[in-house]
Amino acid sequence: MIEHLEIDVFCGLVNLKYIYLHGNNLQYLHPDTFIGLPNLQDLFLSNNYGLKMPTHCQFINSLSLKLLAISGCNISSVSVDTF
Repeated sequence: MIEHLEIDVFCGLVNLKYIYLHGNNLQYLHPDTFIGLPNLQDLFLSNNYGLKMPTHCQFINSLSLKLLAISGCNISSVSVDTF
């Protein structure tokens, strides 16, 4: 039932590959939450029904990203700048 993540919750975890946050109660993610994770491969955010993702700036900066699960979130558009 996670509702909020601090902006630096993943700070320094450069080898982190998998983040599973699906099925929580996240409402908003700061644009820099996942920026320092160059090895991130899987990010599951699905079924956070109130979640609003930043779409106006780069949100994920990982060339390793293979899977992004965002179904069941409050996302109406995604821009090319998001990834």
